[in-house]
Amino acid sequence: MDSRLMISLVLAVLAAVGCSSERIDTSASRISGWQLKLGNGMVSSYAELESRGTPSAIGVVWSAGALEGLPIGSGDPILTRAS
Repeated sequence: MDSRLMISLVLAVLAAVGCSSERIDTSASRISGWQLKLGNGMVSSYAELESRGTPSAIGVVWSAGALEGLPIGSGDPILTRAS
């Protein structure tokens, strides 16, 4: 699989799960989305909310090892849902 296609696929999946209604952690201004295992690390999404609850920002956080240990071939899945 072409590396650009793989990166595009990963970003599309992260964008889709970042819009999930299932929440892992809730605080006054930041709501965490899903966490996914990627390579030797984790990728997670979040939304920052204004006081009225409207989103002011969305983002994706990559751990240091997320881009290490990725498969070279195209036959192995690289994303798994964290427990």
